[in-house]
Amino acid sequence: MKPRRPLAPITRRALASTATATLVVGVVVAAVEWGAGASDLVASYGGALVALAFLGLPLLWTRGTPERLDPHGLGDGAILRPVAVALVASLVVLPVFALAFHLDAWLVRDRLSPGPALHSRGVAWQDRPDRVVGAVVVYEEAAGLVVENGLDRTVRLSPQCADQGADEIASAACRDSLLPPGARLIVRAMAHRPMLVFAADGTDLAAGEVVSGRERTAVEGHRVDADPSAWWLIWLLAQQLVVVAIPEEIFFRGWLLARLKRALPPTREVFGVSFGIAHVLSAALFALIHLAAVQSPYRLLVFFPGLLFGWLRERGGSTISPAVHHALANVLMHVLQRSYF
Repeated sequence: MKPRRPLAPITRRALASTATATLVVGVVVAAVEWGAGASDLVASYGGALVALAFLGLPLLWTRGTPERLDPHGLGDGAILRPVAVALVASLVVLPVFALAFHLDAWLVRDRLSPGPALHSRGVAWQDRPDRVVGAVVVYEEAAGLVVENGLDRTVRLSPQCADQGADEIASAACRDSLLPPGARLIVRAMAHRPMLVFAADGTDLAAGEVVSGRERTAVEGHRVDADPSAWWLIWLLAQQLVVVAIPEEIFFRGWLLARLKRALPPTREVFGVSFGIAHVLSAALFALIHLAAVQSPYRLLVFFPGLLFGWLRERGGSTISPAVHHALANVLMHVLQRSYF
């Protein structure tokens, strides 16, 4: 049996530095996830902190070193070709993923009743917060709004029906509702009407006492404009691209993959681009970061998209390609989850 050859110094350094850097950002991700459940401030700004960690660590790591690496993997700065590569990949891959999701919901989970899908009040209104304390929380569920009273006093929900006909004003949909502390109300009948929230004694609630969604975004003026639209998708795409996809791709397919490729040069070609163990390791570390955010084995499945993101990095010559595809895939997943669950 031949003895194993020791790793070359450059390989050891690359493996140690990439593993250490991933551990650092993993700690940041885990801390933000934990803090979001305990602090509204962390819940609101934690995503930006994680993005800064992904963007800033490559710059700090290469500062003052003789290495001539492109820390963010942007290549020559071209945009059109990387974006075109991402869009073509999305047209091929995402319909297949959507079909697989549909078949899983239909055959395995027996869920064919669609939810709100594209019509929504916006990203800020989606998902129930972990804690409903100290505020009236309004969020989307199925085809309507849920209002939960986390205050220590009763609040009044007052739909704005003054511009409706006399018969409609007299209907139940236009009557005030009282919500005691800890109570929960699903608002469906007036889901397409603006609604104001007042304290039961007739005084307005204080600033920040009416919030929406998981991020507990303050509802300005306590006016809930309940008419849904599909414009929220534009903001969701921008959020996924700027806060999630670009920072993650710059870290994993920009700086980290470049270091691994120098130590472990690709030896194979996959559909016309160089591909090797460095890309596999990058995808594995990418999956481990997702496990740090949510401790569930299914999170490790992002290893496979990570392989595709690495391939797109090579085909497009820039981290722009995997970032655009990454953002589009996340938006599609969000819409599919809203459509079936």
